[in-house]
Amino acid sequence: MSDARHLWALVLAAGESTRLRDLTLRADNGPVPKQYCSLRGGPSLLEETLRRAANVVEAGHIMVIVAAQHRRWWMSAPASLPAARIVVQPLNRGTANGILLQLLHLARIDPQAQLVLLPSDHYVADEPILAQAIRTAVSRLPIAPDEIVLLGMQPTFPDPDLGYITAGASDGYGTCAIAAFVEKPSAERAQQLIATGALWSAFIITARCRTLLDLYERRFPHIVQAMRLALGDETDPATHMAALYEQLPALDFSRDLLAWADPHHFRILPVQGCGWSDLGTPERVGQTLSRCPGSHAREQRAAGEEAPANLASLYHLASPAHRSGAPSWELH
Repeated sequence: MSDARHLWALVLAAGESTRLRDLTLRADNGPVPKQYCSLRGGPSLLEETLRRAANVVEAGHIMVIVAAQHRRWWMSAPASLPAARIVVQPLNRGTANGILLQLLHLARIDPQAQLVLLPSDHYVADEPILAQAIRTAVSRLPIAPDEIVLLGMQPTFPDPDLGYITAGASDGYGTCAIAAFVEKPSAERAQQLIATGALWSAFIITARCRTLLDLYERRFPHIVQAMRLALGDETDPATHMAALYEQLPALDFSRDLLAWADPHHFRILPVQGCGWSDLGTPERVGQTLSRCPGSHAREQRAAGEEAPANLASLYHLASPAHRSGAPSWELH
């Protein structure tokens, strides 16, 4: 069993949400990053993710990466945002750089850390199912400390904007070997993958911090060294890190790191029935709303605290081109 004292949740909340700008632009004539929006008038997606993290890790073991340019939103977030564990990314240089920054912070706090990566732009209909799946994935870490476990979601339609994972042999403990990663296939190819049992990559990952840092050091040793030096600057680490970020290439965690790693280090844990969506496009927002009708009760908020933009309301205000609902090739 994994040691809860060393289990952390790294919440990813620095994305720009460029594909949802046509919706979120309507909030106040400026795009609101979707992690600071609610799906149906309740808590924001970031707030939902913090609660998701609290289901599987101890209080105080949630680390959130945010973007400097989003300060107006995360500075006004509820008190549940763990102020002492906020990592501010100076610029957007892709998910690989952002996750590395969090890992290096975490390694300084807890050299024995184990972790779960949680994007903050997901919707989950049944949180207990997902929480149990994360616990199952984490329970493998003491047995196979060098493995990286990815959660795979049962596809409901052949979405060409998502990554797919084809599973290999089962190990008898709930996880399977990974045969291949397929990033953003055509709709036709996605249909073929689903027919063979492929799963959506949810970008929810469990691993030891040290294991992921080892991957980075093999693939991007100069970036790791430079980021460590910036963090270790005793005079002005924030300025040093900002200068470094100006020079960094944009790198994607899945495409530029995981795809280059030895597939024998990975396992996939299939998750069924949790009703997952990454809300990555207006179309997927519409599909999620169509499957999950109803509205959230509005959250009690402190005086003067602004309610999150409501994606459901914004979706119904959007142009018909973005209100496609569930596509005709949806799986049943």
